[in-house]
Amino acid sequence: MFDHSGAADHAAVLQHAWTRADSVRQRSGASAHLLGSVLYGGRGAPGAADVHVPLDAAEGAAWKECWYSPVPVKNVQDGPLLARHNPHVMWGCFSLPVLPGQSCAVAVRQHYLHLLHFLQQTGFVHLWRIWNFIPHINALDEHGQETYRAFNQGRAAAFEQIFDNGGRAMPGATRHMPAATGVGCQGNELHVCFLAGRQPGRHIENPRQQPAYHYPEEYGPRPPGFARASCVDVQGQPMLFVSGTASIIGHQTVHTGNLNGQCCTAVENLRIVAARTGRSLQQLTHFKVYVRHPRDLPAVKMLLPPMLGVSPDALACFVAGTCRQNLLMEIEGMQI
Repeated sequence: MFDHSGAADHAAVLQHAWTRADSVRQRSGASAHLLGSVLYGGRGAPGAADVHVPLDAAEGAAWKECWYSPVPVKNVQDGPLLARHNPHVMWGCFSLPVLPGQSCAVAVRQHYLHLLHFLQQTGFVHLWRIWNFIPHINALDEHGQETYRAFNQGRAAAFEQIFDNGGRAMPGATRHMPAATGVGCQGNELHVCFLAGRQPGRHIENPRQQPAYHYPEEYGPRPPGFARASCVDVQGQPMLFVSGTASIIGHQTVHTGNLNGQCCTAVENLRIVAARTGRSLQQLTHFKVYVRHPRDLPAVKMLLPPMLGVSPDALACFVAGTCRQNLLMEIEGMQI
């Protein structure tokens, strides 16, 4: 079991455990209170986790991610949105149906608006990290638009409405866009998980990459709405959440068709983002890797560990569609 809960568990406002699902066990001791859980892969039996993300994992192993609080948590449910929080941090999730060929733009806008209003009402107004698992991510909808681009359209519209009174330039919204992942998943449901707090985070960009929210229109009618990373220090606990990171320089994919080149570029982007917060690459943990083609899983498991300075068992690798069809992989990490 990989337990990345920080050196001083008794003082941490957020704790984390990440393990293969067949060996999952609750944290021992009375200090562990579950904030949220996600099952990646596997069959997703009822009650196995708060949300099940259907993905194929390397070697067929499902993974379970659990977030914990050292103090009792409060459960909140508002329609499809499930959340738990302690005094400082909230974890939550929601899902919405997305059928093949169906545009998700309107539904994503509605659900993101619901989320942003909910955070304002509960006082956890600052998004720190969000994960989006999008079915049919590269397929075309009834308007001839790729699902990922329709998702971006809906997400941007929600942020515009809340932070910029609907203005498309989004000068206010971009200050509130957190670290994020947007990758594909199986099935016909879009799954969203998030971490939010009462204290604002600092959103980080990579100087060798154009901010995603300023991408040109060749990537869709509305740009992706996320920062390269978010960091926050709460009650003396520093945390860094790095977005899904790929082989992009400026706004363009590099090393098209070259898995080794894409892995090297993605890891260097991770290193640069971590360095901008005063951290080394070696301080990051909990790496999730999303690989477009199943045939590339063995190579990714061989290439990435020495680049990251970790053992192969420290990587959770999944088969997932990426936001661009020429991106062979992306990787995320964090430090808490």
